[in-house]
Amino acid sequence: MDVEGRSLNRTAGIDRWNKALKLVEDWAAGQRRPFEVSYTVPGLDDYPKKTEKTTLAHAQQVYDYAQANGFDTLSIWAIQRDNGGCPGSTGSNSCSGIVQST
Repeated sequence: MDVEGRSLNRTAGIDRWNKALKLVEDWAAGQRRPFEVSYTVPGLDDYPKKTEKTTLAHAQQVYDYAQANGFDTLSIWAIQRDNGGCPGSTGSNSCSGIVQST
């Protein structure tokens, strides 16, 4: 599920998605069938209006939520950006702009 653009600020819609997913998850568990969901959140802004940005604080919120709710996996969508190669910049497909030790 790709949550981006205007949907980022529409928490009621995100809540409905999550409730629907819970219904499917419960059904799948009752049928002993596997069920997995992947959410992607924006990192570097590829939305035309440039309204998307994921910060380290956002990543911490996602991590904290995952820990509190029993998620067993968190992953990065664009791993090629995780290299510390362009600290302070934004908008590149080859680096995150975040200072880091690689």
